[in-house]
Amino acid sequence: MTNEMVMVHTGLRREFGFMPDLARGVFEGGRHRAGVVAGHIELMLSLLQNHLDGEDVALWPRLLERCPAEILPLVHAMEDHHARIATLAGELTKHTTAWRTDASVSHREAVLHTLSALLPILWEHLGLEERYVLPLIEKHITPTEWSGMLADAATRFPPSTLPLIYGVLLYEGAPSAVEAYFAGIPPEIRAAITEKAPHEYGDYAKRVYGTRTPPRSAPTSPVRAPHPRRSPSHSTQPPAQSAQSAAQSAQPPAQSAQSAAHSAQSAAHSAQSAAQSA
Repeated sequence: MTNEMVMVHTGLRREFGFMPDLARGVFEGGRHRAGVVAGHIELMLSLLQNHLDGEDVALWPRLLERCPAEILPLVHAMEDHHARIATLAGELTKHTTAWRTDASVSHREAVLHTLSALLPILWEHLGLEERYVLPLIEKHITPTEWSGMLADAATRFPPSTLPLIYGVLLYEGAPSAVEAYFAGIPPEIRAAITEKAPHEYGDYAKRVYGTRTPPRSAPTSPVRAPHPRRSPSHSTQPPAQSAQSAAQSAQPPAQSAQSAAHSAQSAAHSAQSAAQSA
């Protein structure tokens, strides 16, 4: 059972870990790209909130009833994390909504500032769950109960988004975890979802990252995202600035020739000095 939760955590780590670099890659006024990145952040926040809500509703009450001495010290920390994550997620959504409208640097920086506060809490939360809570789940939650929790989580998403959500989760999922995750789903539905999900995520990743196959990783801190091929809508700086930077970095031919002549003259002088010293 715990393999399925690790699969969810891996998807969350990957997508949230890339967010800061994705946001930094949007130049001022790039409203289309800001909308893509803001929409991605909002979708992943909904996935995260769904995950946390499922724990609050179905997991913590069962563990508190069945192993209170073991779980009680952890529950307070988990609930504190949930509350702080919910607050920061609300702030982040407010900033992404504003960012969509004008793609200003100030709104982008507000997004980055909130992410810098959210991610350390999220990494700590996921790490504590994996180290301390997953063993308790294996001991005190039945497979039937676990399958029911996963099924309930699916009902909280709009049906149209499920193939993409599953695609996010399955992208790095071990075959055994994938099989267990869908164990409670009728075979015909399972086959349709598992066939469609990778294509949905591939198309989505192409829009967000510029590649259908972003790096498969589970970072414990923000990592650099693969950027889409640079274009006016993706560039980290406006086209005029890009051209100016290119012009500044390129040395004019006359200057290059002058530098080469100066280098040759210096070399000749050095050779003459060496001959006189010999």
